[in-house]
Amino acid sequence: MIELLIADAPMPGARWRGQRRQGGGGVADETPLDLRLGPADRTAAGFAWQGACIAGEDGDPDMSSVLLCNFTAIPADAEEEFNAWYDSEHVPRLAALPGVRRARRYRSAEQKPAYLALYELDQAQVAQGDAWLTAARTPWTAWMKRFTRDYRSFLFEPLP
Repeated sequence: MIELLIADAPMPGARWRGQRRQGGGGVADETPLDLRLGPADRTAAGFAWQGACIAGEDGDPDMSSVLLCNFTAIPADAEEEFNAWYDSEHVPRLAALPGVRRARRYRSAEQKPAYLALYELDQAQVAQGDAWLTAARTPWTAWMKRFTRDYRSFLFEPLP
């Protein structure tokens, strides 16, 4: 289980600071964002999310890791193929790259978007490099993108 809160203002207990990303790894918005792991205070300003681990080893991220958080929603009629693609191709290809410490997936029964892919990285450049883009871009990935909804990607670096 993971609980997190992303806010666009300094937040007590935040351990990471980052920005929203756009497809291909570029920065979508220069607004600095703080990330705090649960419990996710639903009354606080920001994006609160909670979900159960569905793939990979659950547990708190290493506080020294850079975190890549990719959220998405999938229509019910595409979920079976989405999960097969994510678990058998997408995550294994990305998790095998140098600089990727751990990768796992979560699903929320309550929040939207329902899915979170959480990657722990040695440095932010891992998710912006050619190796990452090559591993992420496959014919099956291109096919699955047509089903993704409400995609949000955030890259966070540890606060000192």
